[in-house]
Formats: sequence, structure tokens, C-alpha cells
Amino acid sequence: MIKTIVYRFAGRYNEFYEKYLGELKKAGKNEFKALCPFHDDSDPSLSINKTTGLYYCHGCESQGDHLTFYARIKKLDIKKDFPKILKGCASDFGISLVRKKPELIKAYDYHDVDGRLLFQVCRMKPKGFMQRRPDGKGGWIWDVKGIRRVLYRLPEIIKANEILIVEGEKDADNLSKLGFTATTNPMGTGKWKADYNESLKGKDVVLIPDNDEAGRKHMDQVEKELQGVVKSLKRLDLPRLKSKGDVSDFIKVCGDEVHATERLAFIIEGARPRETRKTLPIEFSAIELMSMELPDQRWAVPDILPEGCSILAGKPKMGKSILCLNLAVAVSTGGKAFGKTDVEKGGVLYLAMEDTARRLKARLEIILQNSPVPKTLHFVTEWPRIKDGEIPGLAERIKLMPDPRLVIIDTLQIIRPEQKSPQKTQYSIDYEDVIVVKKLADDHSIAILIVHHLRKASSEDIMDDISGTFGLTGAADGILALERITGRADAILHITGRDIESESLALKFHPDLLSWELLGKADEVKATTTRQLIYDTIKDVEIPIKPKELMEITDLPRRTIQDNLQKLVADGSIEKANGFGTYTVKPQ
Repeated sequence: MIKTIVYRFAGRYNEFYEKYLGELKKAGKNEFKALCPFHDDSDPSLSINKTTGLYYCHGCESQGDHLTFYARIKKLDIKKDFPKILKGCASDFGISLVRKKPELIKAYDYHDVDGRLLFQVCRMKPKGFMQRRPDGKGGWIWDVKGIRRVLYRLPEIIKANEILIVEGEKDADNLSKLGFTATTNPMGTGKWKADYNESLKGKDVVLIPDNDEAGRKHMDQVEKELQGVVKSLKRLDLPRLKSKGDVSDFIKVCGDEVHATERLAFIIEGARPRETRKTLPIEFSAIELMSMELPDQRWAVPDILPEGCSILAGKPKMGKSILCLNLAVAVSTGGKAFGKTDVEKGGVLYLAMEDTARRLKARLEIILQNSPVPKTLHFVTEWPRIKDGEIPGLAERIKLMPDPRLVIIDTLQIIRPEQKSPQKTQYSIDYEDVIVVKKLADDHSIAILIVHHLRKASSEDIMDDISGTFGLTGAADGILALERITGRADAILHITGRDIESESLALKFHPDLLSWELLGKADEVKATTTRQLIYDTIKDVEIPIKPKELMEITDLPRRTIQDNLQKLVADGSIEKANGFGTYTVKPQ
């Protein structure tokens, strides 16, 4: 009874008090004033909060809630006469306190594998759900105590190979009418039990969440439970769904059942299977470790950018952002990274926080060169900084991505917390900031690439030039450092990491295409470039030339000249001339 009255006035208790005090005088956003009826009052001293319903008199200090107020003006005892107070309030405002008996609208049967009825989930009016079980005498007991919970339409699930999991029995029934095998768990969202997994073992499963936060979180839970259990796992984001819409709404939008069936089958067929990894234990013996079947290393770009958190560092205006855009296009289209390396197609989110939409569009037009615009590449130019150990909203945004594969954060500095704890060392601060990103990458089994800067001063090892302490590089899974050079290549990309073989790759930049091209391993490209320089010099002079003369022309060391001359002779490019220690190009 009291809830009915509370719901009637929630957030607008001024309407209640106006019934007994007349028009109230507004005194603030949620505050009103009136003459107090409990003492001789000429200047309004009674304050009323319309949100909470509480009142307080600054004159006589009378105070309480709306029911206390009613009891005082009606001279009733708030404890002894409480039923009278409720009935009086209800009568004054025409509120019915008669509780209607819930009406059964639809009962959904839950059976065991042999088809025996275990319990029913009942849709009631007013809207709500209740559960009941057979009493063995033709009647019902309105609870499911001691009854094993199973998935909806279990006998059909056991026989089928492909199962659609939805949120609600109505959705499962509507899909069944279209010829699909569909199920749901009892008791609603967030109530998936590990016991249900066994029924789906070895099957192809398709998850179809409702279009709201609760629905997505529920399917997150289901997906996590089914990792390593089912044969394959797909997840659909149905098109043209309104907020809070479900698969039944999708069927209605399609117009007729035939079109809905064809459309849904097409979407399922085109959906990319999710990774179905088994959850690994965090403690194990050496014997258990050696018997484990561990998943292969996943890559956004094979042998360069692994799953996990990586840092791309380079000096300003080195082309880091263009390199990132190249990678974003390659991954979102399933094309070639650096013009050479095949990559698996997946969703990409690029936090381009140093760029504008205009600049991104101009660059993308040049990079695409009239190719189709990738549908799974999304840009964001602003994002909140790290707060309380997380990047606000980014985990939720990743969940909305179709088959997420790569997230680029450009740059690290823009998302770092503004406030730094004076009690922490800079190493700890650096480490914790990157660990926030690493945890996000690990939780979602994706690659996250953080763009960062190199120091102005250079050291022998470029990895030591990354701005900040070793806390940054220590927390990351992979490090990529872009170093500008001269010669045939325009830059060297140095790579190292936990699961990456350290390597230095030669890159060439094509300004007309805004693209970085992989030339090969830096040492091999450098050797090839040096040898080519020596060959071209010998060819250009047109007369036999001595090693000393080559040193003077090319400014290369004697040892480099001698080594490369031997290799050029060996491969037949040049030959010794006249036996006087001179060399000339060998006639072709």
C-alpha cells in the first residue's frame, strides 16, 4: 500500500502538500515554502523538498515526511493509526489500494532431456514473471525449490548442431517458428549458470543480445562461459533495431517470416566466428603445464604487432600517425600491412586525438586511392583520461565493435591522468598507466597500439630513447620504435617484445600515397644498398678502378669495400681488370 502512494508522488511531493496548504512558493530548485499549519505563522517558515517529500519548519521545528505531515494535520498517531493514514491519503487523491491478483498471460514449459516437464516460467499481468512446478496432483507449486534448472527447449537443443541463444522465451519461440533452434536461460539476464554449458558442448552457437546495455552484458557473460566449450561461437548485432529492441522486433521489421528467415540466415552465415579459447588456470604444476594445449600467438600484423598492448614510439613528424592509419586500413579491410604482409580482417577503433575529422578524411582519401571505404574502421577524436585505474567507457565501446581486432590510442599523453600521486615514483606511474591499457587488451583478446614519443637526445639503443621511465616499456607486450635514416630506406622500425623476435625492418615512405612500404630486414637492405652503390660507382667511371679510389668516391670504409667487391665478383657482376688490383663491370 505504501509503495503505491510513494510511486504516485515520487519526485513531485509539492503536489501532495498543495492539497492541504494551497499554492506553494518556490524557494529553490527542489525547495518550496508555505505557512506552517502547526503554529501561528505569518511569514512562510515551512520548507518542503519536492524530491524527498520531507518538510521542516524553521519556526516551530516540526519535521517529518509527507505521511507524518498528514498524521499531524488529521490529529492521528503515526504508529497506531498508520492504516488510517494510508487510506486517508489514498482517498484524498483517488489512489486505489486494492492489489490486483496477477493474471497469467503465457506459460513457458521447461523440460528435461527426455521431455518431462520440470517447471514453467509464467508471464504475468501486471508485467512480471513467476515460476511454478507441478505438484504431482494436477496442480502447481509457485516456486522451483529443489528443481534442476535447464535451458529452454532442451530436447531440441540436444538434437541440433546450431543453437541460437536469445534473451527470453518469446524470442526463442519466434525463432523456432522460423525453423531455427533457439534457447534462453530461465530467471532472466545475468543468470546464466555453468551447468548449462554441457548441453551446448561441441555445438555451433550464435549469440543474439537485446539492443541495450543489460542485454550486451548478459551475452558477455554467456560468451565467457562458453569459451572452449562450444565448437564455434558467433555474436550478432542485428541491424535496424531500436533501443532495447530484440530479435522479435527484428522479425517484425522484416515484414514477413520468409524474408526474416532469409535475412537472419544471411547475417549468421556472414558473421565471423569468435575466438573460443579455453580459460587457462593461474596455478599449475610443471607436469600439467607440459600437457596443456595452449593457443597460438594471435597477431594484428604477423610478427610485428601481437595481441596485447604495444607502444609505437618515434620523434615528432616522423609519420607515426600515418603509419597507424595504414595499419588501421589494412586490418579493417583484411589487406596488406606495409604493402607486403597479409593481415586478418577485423574491427578497428582509432582514437585519433591529435587529429581533426578534416585531416583524417583528407589522409584517408589518399590512402584508399578510390578503394571501398572500410565499414569496420571507426574514429574518435576525443576520449576521457584514465581515471580510477581504467579508461572510462572504452571497454564498453570495444564490446560494440564488430569482431574487434585493433585499437589505436594516439597518443598516450592525451589519455594519461591529469593528477599524479606525489606518493608514487615516476616508474610506478608510468607502469600503472600502461597496465591499464594492457589489461583492456588482455580482457578483450585484441591488440592495442599506443603512440608515444622518443626523447630529443639519442642513445646507442633506440629503445632507451622512449620518453619516460622503463615502467612504460616494462608494462607493454611489444615495443616498436620508428627511426629516421637516409639512403634507400626512409626509416627503420625496430621491434622487440615478450613474444616477438627482436628485429629491425627497413621502411620506405611514399608521400604521394601516404603509405609506408616494408623493404625487408634492415641489415639485408643496408647491405644491398651498399653493394649497389659500389657497383654503380664502378660502372659510372667506365675505366678499371682501384679499391682506394672507391673509398675516396663513396666514403665507405676499406673493409666494407673489400667485402662487397668479393661478393660482386662472386656473383658475376664485376671482374678484376688486367691483374693490377683494379675492377670493372663484367660485360653481359
